[in-house]
Amino acid sequence: MYQYIYDSFLSDKKYNKVLTRIENRLLDLGINGKTNRITLLKNFESYIKELIDKKPDVVIIVGNDKTLAKILNIVADKEIILGIIPIGEENVIADFFGINKEEQACDIIAARRIEEIDLGNVNGQYFLSSVEIYGVGTVIICNDSYEIKALENTEKLGIYNLCLKDNMGVVFNPQDKNLEIISTPKVSGSFFNFGKNKPLIKGLIRVQKAKILSSQENNSVLVDAHKIMKTPAEVTISNRKLKIIVGKNRKF
Repeated sequence: MYQYIYDSFLSDKKYNKVLTRIENRLLDLGINGKTNRITLLKNFESYIKELIDKKPDVVIIVGNDKTLAKILNIVADKEIILGIIPIGEENVIADFFGINKEEQACDIIAARRIEEIDLGNVNGQYFLSSVEIYGVGTVIICNDSYEIKALENTEKLGIYNLCLKDNMGVVFNPQDKNLEIISTPKVSGSFFNFGKNKPLIKGLIRVQKAKILSSQENNSVLVDAHKIMKTPAEVTISNRKLKIIVGKNRKF
C-alpha cells in the first residue's frame, strides 16, 4: 500500500498542474495510492504518526528537503520504505539519492530500487545529512579521546552523514557506519578565485561519536540545514537505518 504525503506548501495553486501530471503518471504506472494533504490547520506530527501507525508498506514524500526533515523522526523507527517526489527548490537530498524531479521521480519509485542508509543522532533526534556550527572557537570532542577546534580562518565545522555539495571535494559512503567531520575554511575574497569551483574542504575525520561545544560566537547547531538545536550537542551514528528508494544515478 502506497501512502503519499503532500507538504502544505503544495496547496498553492501554482503547483496544481505539476501535481496533476504526477498523479496521472502514478496512475499509469499502477502505483497510485492514498493521498494525504498536510494543511496548516492540521497538527503535522500527530497526523503523520497516525498515518504511520497504520503500517503502510511505502510512504512517499511529495515536497522538498524540509518535508523530509519534518517527517524523519516519525518514520525512522518504523519498518517502512520511504520514497521522495521532489517539487520546487531545496531538493539537494533527493538529488544525492539520484531522484529526478516530478514525473521522472514516479518512474524511480516504480523501479523500487531500495538502499539502507545510515542515520545520525543528535541530542536524541535523528538527522540524515548534517550537523553544522559556525564561529571561531567551536570545539568538537571526537570519540571521547581527542578534540578539534575552529580557528580564525574556519568558516564552519560540520559532522556529515551525506556529502551533498560537489565543492567539498570528497565523496564518502552513507552506508559505512561512520560520520565525517569536515572543517570548511573561509573563502578568500581574491578576484582571481572568484567563481572558481575549488574544493572548500580542509581536513576530514571519521567518527562514530562526537560532542559539539559552543563557539565564542554561537551556541546553536544547524541540523539538516533546517532545524536549530542548542549546544552542547551529542552526535552519534545510529544503529537505525533508513530504507529509501533511490535512482540509478545516486551519488554513492
